[in-house]
Amino acid sequence: MRNERQHRNAYENDYLAWYESTKPSPGQPFDPTLFVELAREQWSDHPQLADAFAQCTRQWPKDECYTYLIDRAYVLSGAHNQWFFAANLLLDHPKLGTLVVDVLYANAHGQGPYRIGGIEFLGKMMGWSTCRAGELKMLLMRSRAEYEARTAGN
Repeated sequence: MRNERQHRNAYENDYLAWYESTKPSPGQPFDPTLFVELAREQWSDHPQLADAFAQCTRQWPKDECYTYLIDRAYVLSGAHNQWFFAANLLLDHPKLGTLVVDVLYANAHGQGPYRIGGIEFLGKMMGWSTCRAGELKMLLMRSRAEYEARTAGN
């Protein structure tokens, strides 16, 4: 009987966490200052992305590997349908390592302002102690070249 209670409590806790995530929340403070600087340096050909980061002042952590920069309840409500996926971009952060940044834009034609949907902590997710975006790009290009070489004869 005790195990059932413990299991039920765990289930209730999980349900409560899910339920609370579907309701609007003020989130937690997020200081975008360093992210803006890094975006200006690393994405200098797209200054509007640094401006999009500057608009991010609240965060809603999903877990230790991902944090939303748009209220998750807003996303789940469908109200976010005015924003469309643009890209996943890599950003090197001096303390957090390589990040995958979810970039959105205002309409389906890729026009209008950009918005940052969230950031994924790639190093934490992959269990890497360090990995730079440039190194990761080279690894992906090398893997792609090897794959194309193997499949060229097929």
